Formats: sequence, structure tokens, C-alpha cells
Amino acid sequence: MAQSTNPFLSESYGTPYEIAPFEKITIDNYREAFLKGMEEQKQEINAIIRNRAVPDFENTIVALDRSGELLTKVEYVFGPIASSNSTEETRALEKELSPLFSAHSDDIYLNPLLFAKVKEVYDNQKKFGLDKEQTKLLENVYKRFIRGGAGLNDEQKAELRKLNSEISLLELTFSQNLMHETNNTFVTVDKLEELEGLPEANIEAAAKMAEENGQKGKWMFNMQRPSCNPVLQYCKNRELRHRVYDAYYNRGNQNNQYDNKEISRKLVTQAHFQASEYCFQDLCQRNLLNQLHTKPAESDSHLRLHNPPDEAIPEYDVNGS
Repeated sequence: MAQSTNPFLSESYGTPYEIAPFEKITIDNYREAFLKGMEEQKQEINAIIRNRAVPDFENTIVALDRSGELLTKVEYVFGPIASSNSTEETRALEKELSPLFSAHSDDIYLNPLLFAKVKEVYDNQKKFGLDKEQTKLLENVYKRFIRGGAGLNDEQKAELRKLNSEISLLELTFSQNLMHETNNTFVTVDKLEELEGLPEANIEAAAKMAEENGQKGKWMFNMQRPSCNPVLQYCKNRELRHRVYDAYYNRGNQNNQYDNKEISRKLVTQAHFQASEYCFQDLCQRNLLNQLHTKPAESDSHLRLHNPPDEAIPEYDVNGS
């Protein structure tokens, strides 16, 4: 059998430290590996379900945790590329695969047969003699199923699948819009004296950016952190700092095709409905439980305990130097 030319489908990249050979990877390689990765994980999940042995930590939780190796391998490479060095091709692939990823995740966490096995292990965990790390893994897996809607009825699961797909696409569109605005929102400076205080290296980079955008003899800053942050930190020109700050925080708020206001409204509305209708009290509780493993009231008490309110809050001139 001929060896695959797709780097992801080889046992080894054959590179130092197994760093992905980015120069050899094509958009079709990503697509093929993602689709194959989802198919392989689906087969691994089905193997767990078909296993007639009594569910235990190894044949259920460990097997589930180790599933999807190829999918994870591709995600670790594609994710940073899509978020930091994207192209029209990568953005199109993200949109193509977004509903497939959402459905794939739901096929796992809304699967009643798989959840029944996970729940059986969770309910009988004391007899397995688990150590702290194993117990933590079991808890995390079980909570992912509960928070993913495993306890819902069939009608609710169908509605949740639709919501998850819509939210996934909204999140992707939001992030792609934000990336475009970050890369294509510029502040242009006409006079060198306006850059007083800015390190020479940043001045040179701004001149190069201006020349690349047809503004030779000027200085330009986009909203990427290495470009705009030094202006806010070093420039003595308060008006320039204000222009850069205003441009940065108004990305996605320009009433153009990349505007995120309506997307944000839909996203918050649907995410709140998703959380409150199916699995949580509200969106706040979902986010806190996912990130801090605590409820809103407990989180508030913790913050007040460690950060008591001051009797007198000092006044700051937010518009000052």
C-alpha cells in the first residue's frame, strides 16, 4: 500500500522534536485528517459502547479520554494557524467543518448508551480504588456529559443540538470578524514627532507597515498587540494614544460587514437560553462552573473574603496620562 502523503496520517512527522511540517501541509490535508479523525473517534466510541464487560475506569473512562487521538493531533496544528495566520482557505474550512464538529461533539455527549456506562462508573467509583488524579478525571468526564445535556429527554436533545450548531457558527463568525478588524484597522501618523517616546524598532516597523499599504513616508499601526501596545505604553502623544485605544476597542463596532454587535446579541441570547433551558440556572452559572467549579453566590463570597470593598475608592482620571 502506498504511503499517505498527508503528514497527519503518518505515525511520525519525521521532524526534529516532532514539530508539524507546516510547509508540507495543505488545506486538503487538514480536511482529510479532520474527517478521518472524527470517523476514528466515532469507531472508538462505538467500541466502548459495544464492550460487554462491566463498565469500569479503564474500559470506559480511560478509553474515552484516549479516544480521538488523530482529531486532537490535527486540532493542535490547525488551531494556532487559524487564529494567528489564517487565510481565505483556512477560514472557509473552519466554516465548512463547524457544523460537523458540533454534531460530532453532540454525538458523544448526548449518547445515552455511552452516558449510561460513564454514570455506572461514576456511581460506583468507590469500589475501583481510584487515586486523586483518576478521581479528578472521572469527575471531569461525568460533568462534561451532564453539562453537555446527557440527562435531557430526546426532544430537548434535538433542540440542544440545533442550538449548539447555531452557537458554534456564531462564535466562529465573531472570531473571524474580530481577526479581520484586528489585522485591517489602522491608525496612520503623518509626522515623526508624533511618535516621541516610541522605541526605534517600533517606529521602523510602523514605517514598513505604511509602505506595504501604499503610505510610504508615513507610519501605520494595526490592532495586533505588537503593533498597537507599544504606542499605548511609550508614546508621549496623548491624542495618538487615544486614537489607538479607541480603534482597538471599537473593532467589530464599525457598522460594516464585519460588525459584531448583532452577532453578539444573538450569541448571548442563545447561549443564555441554552444554559438556562437545559442544564443550568443561567449563563453565569454555566461559565462559573466550567471555569471555577463554583456557583455565583459562592464565587461572590470568595471574592469578598479575599478582596473586601474599600471604604473610600480613589478617583482616577481615566482620560489622563
